Amino acid sequence: MARRHAGGLPGAPARRRRGGHVLRPVAAARAGAGGVRHRRGRVRAVHEPEPLHRPAGGRVPAAGGHHVLGRRGSRGRRVLPHQTSPGVEVKRGLGPLSYGDAVQPWGRGAAAGGFVFLSGIDGATDDSGAPVDGIAEQTRITLDRVRRLLADAGAELADIVQLDQFVADPAERAEYMKARDEWLAEHAPALLDERSYASLLIYPALATPQMRVEIRAVAYAGEKS
Repeated sequence: MARRHAGGLPGAPARRRRGGHVLRPVAAARAGAGGVRHRRGRVRAVHEPEPLHRPAGGRVPAAGGHHVLGRRGSRGRRVLPHQTSPGVEVKRGLGPLSYGDAVQPWGRGAAAGGFVFLSGIDGATDDSGAPVDGIAEQTRITLDRVRRLLADAGAELADIVQLDQFVADPAERAEYMKARDEWLAEHAPALLDERSYASLLIYPALATPQMRVEIRAVAYAGEKS
């Protein structure tokens, strides 16, 4: 004879299916029409397998049924990887860029996470606004400006982790490299010993025809920035 539950309707012992799932027939009087109501309010079909394990605690449901990894914030709230606590500085601008009295249409760059990212710097004009002829002199002025801007942001030449160099004319490549290495030997000799940070591109379409070289630097200053 079938056993009866407290509700007076026939019941059956739980049956175990291959794979570790448990089938739990429950009295229809408790379930309502066609389903079983669980503690958290979800309605499950009478013979729907009940998983033995819950999803990993580090996963947060996202749109479309996918999961993304998250960390636990205050009071158990999940914080997604792109979210930060209020008041934490993520990025700050370094201010306007000026060559002498001439304010440039772009800024100096930005600092974030201990890194300093400079905008592309050139030496097509000196600080008085006069044009500078020749790639060698433009290179020296450009590197002087890179050094000064890094110092203003709390970094040094030795902190450079990436140096992107853009030369307009391939015929001037050797002259540029000679002027650059002479300047580095005087002001930052350590950078000559480790060149894996650098890239040099021939880029004829710089901002103006007078611009022969442009340099963009990234430095890691850590807590200094």
